[in-house]
Amino acid sequence: MNNHAGIRREYKIAADDPEFSVRLASIDDLRRILAEAKKIGFSAMWSSEDSLLRQVNPQAKAIICPLFSNGGRMAEPESYRCHVWFVGKSDGQRLVSLIDVTAESFHRLPEAADPAQLKKVVRVLMDGLPLAALE
Repeated sequence: MNNHAGIRREYKIAADDPEFSVRLASIDDLRRILAEAKKIGFSAMWSSEDSLLRQVNPQAKAIICPLFSNGGRMAEPESYRCHVWFVGKSDGQRLVSLIDVTAESFHRLPEAADPAQLKKVVRVLMDGLPLAALE
């Protein structure tokens, strides 16, 4: 979506938009997303790889859902501002943050698309089941 030539408009992604999906990410996926975000200069990300590794339990999957399609110059990669739910490394708490992810990297992540997977995601988010239940 363009506001005017050369500029991509930011917009909120609705549940019925084609871009909306629920993705699962391993710690290695999160590390790749962070490295890419740093290279591009995104603003929503962990401050460093050390910070990510201190905060995120490497044994559990993270859940990533797009909230906005980021605006910006058309020359920049298309990207999403996403919610990321993850398990804290030190205390096992479920935590949520925002990260920017290129559309290409987002669509490379495995999608939680079948009804059984989506039911597990809902249970994790609503009932406090551990994210390990997504394995």
